[in-house]
Amino acid sequence: MFSSSHPLGIPAFRRLFLSRLLTNLSLGFTEVPLLWWVLERTGSPAAPAQLALVASLGLVLAAPLGGLLADRGSKRQQILLSQGADVLLQLLLVLAVLRALPLPGVYLLVGLSALVTGLRLPALAALQPLLVPREAYQQANAAVSLGIAFSVMASFALAGAATGFLGVAGALLLGAALLVLGLLPALGLPDPRAGGREAGKREGGVREGLGTLLGDRPLAFLVLAAFLINLVLAPVGPLMAPLAQVLGAGPEGYGLLGGSLFLGQLGGMVYLNLRPVAPRVFPLAALALGLGVGGLGLVESLPWALASLGLAGGAAAFLNVLALTLLQGRVEPGRLGRVSGLAQALTLGAQPLGLALASPLLARLDLGEVFLLAGGLVGLLALGWLWVWKEVHP
Repeated sequence: MFSSSHPLGIPAFRRLFLSRLLTNLSLGFTEVPLLWWVLERTGSPAAPAQLALVASLGLVLAAPLGGLLADRGSKRQQILLSQGADVLLQLLLVLAVLRALPLPGVYLLVGLSALVTGLRLPALAALQPLLVPREAYQQANAAVSLGIAFSVMASFALAGAATGFLGVAGALLLGAALLVLGLLPALGLPDPRAGGREAGKREGGVREGLGTLLGDRPLAFLVLAAFLINLVLAPVGPLMAPLAQVLGAGPEGYGLLGGSLFLGQLGGMVYLNLRPVAPRVFPLAALALGLGVGGLGLVESLPWALASLGLAGGAAAFLNVLALTLLQGRVEPGRLGRVSGLAQALTLGAQPLGLALASPLLARLDLGEVFLLAGGLVGLLALGWLWVWKEVHP
């Protein structure tokens, strides 16, 4: 079905891809029903935000430990055990809703679910490059990113309908079933150990992973770039509603703005999946992202805003895939789990920070000035790439 030159033609990678596709399809079946349940139960719009904060903190805290465990032990076993624990926690959430468990207990279960997810993600990141040849890294990253984007998009749409039709507990139960389905392809994954089975045990701990990350200037720059991109893009979604209002586009325009950003991301991932690009595209993609986000501060009509967001989405897809591919190419496989875990923790931490900064910025600047500032900061990434370019391609 797939050509041998594409990563999906490799059976082991195909199992990993299918497992991640099904697992990410379950995301909406946790988030949508739970946030709706918490909102209905408390009547406070702050309660869903608190629940989301608990989940994001769990991911950030667990990722470095997940990376260390991935380097020192069995990546396959870590993936299976953490996902199995996630199934159990999802079932406990069903019981919590049916028994009307007090909110602190629900927050605890959500936090534990985020923790086991944080343990799983670095193992997935460390296993993937061991399943494909080095020259296929970029296409493998693009294929996984594309599959996850589609599954998450479908997940939230289906979860909303399931919550309305089956209720909160029924939607959560469907999420648990999808997690189980995601486990099935993972059972057939190989269990390669980078450098042999004792290699990870001879390596240092998380501190050595941090030293690897900070001691390599291109890698340190990439993490800084990813942090800045997440910092800038985090408030872009919530700011689409006021942007639509300023443009006089109404709720229909608001929906189109969000869709345009997502379509741009999909377009970028489809292109990278079909045709690899050279790392020298990175500064051009950074410049395009800066222009797309900054352009929102200058647009006066909905079509131009849609074009700016489409450009920003496509550029962000290029930057994410290129950064991940370079990370995989520059880090020894035996340390990739720790470095990936630390990078994930640092970049994920930018999202709540970006959301927190949106309100004080809007208190001092108008909406257009916020977009211009964000676009200018991202545009600086192009200059930063010139600083590390010779070390990437001496």
